[in-house]
Amino acid sequence: MADSDATLVGVVTRLRPQLSQDGKDIFTLATVRVTELVSGAVGDGDITVALPGGRVTFEDGTSATTSTPGMTMLRPGEKGLFFLKAVPANEIVQGGQVVWRPANGLEGYYGVHADTGKVTRGSAVASPVAMEIEGKAATAVVERLMASSWRKLH
Repeated sequence: MADSDATLVGVVTRLRPQLSQDGKDIFTLATVRVTELVSGAVGDGDITVALPGGRVTFEDGTSATTSTPGMTMLRPGEKGLFFLKAVPANEIVQGGQVVWRPANGLEGYYGVHADTGKVTRGSAVASPVAMEIEGKAATAVVERLMASSWRKLH
């Protein structure tokens, strides 16, 4: 995706719900182990991806939940293809490290089926990119992403 800062394949290792700095939004922070960097720079080790929605529990035992209609929530152990944008420091600060979010909202994440290795849509959005890569082998998609001619089209 042309407007992403980084594109990668990774595995979700942990999920943590968190309130935004202003307390108005709930995010789920997904720790992602990068298995293949396609473009951009994300630093060494795991990265943190902020996804809209989640459930937080407050000290008094009450909780709040938000969700994004049409978006699939990630699960630990799930492999995915991520198109990411860096999150501005004033939105979420996670221990001083860069936090990422899916580029173009719902279009920034695609699952990779554990058994077949094929790309699955991460949301109900039927975008041109989703229609282009859904059902294709993740390795073939990554190879096409690395080809400059394909990147120019998307």
